Amino acid sequence: MRKIRRTFNLSKCYGSRYNYDTEEFEDYYFEVMGNYTPKRATNYARRYFKDNSIQIFNVEIESSMYAISPEDFLKYGERIK
Repeated sequence: MRKIRRTFNLSKCYGSRYNYDTEEFEDYYFEVMGNYTPKRATNYARRYFKDNSIQIFNVEIESSMYAISPEDFLKYGERIK
């Protein structure tokens, strides 16, 4: 039987940020769904976390594929139209 398949990417972003309390740079890490480059992850993090000192240097992308039967998709899926 056929399955509905979807690939999801998880970007694990590594970088640093300035800590104004200790006046030192510290390691910074966050995860976000999608396929991000270091530049795109930096822009995202600065906007999302409201901190212009964040700089992302490395992004590791974890990719996983999921499958579900059409019957289960209709049973568990959210109807949007």
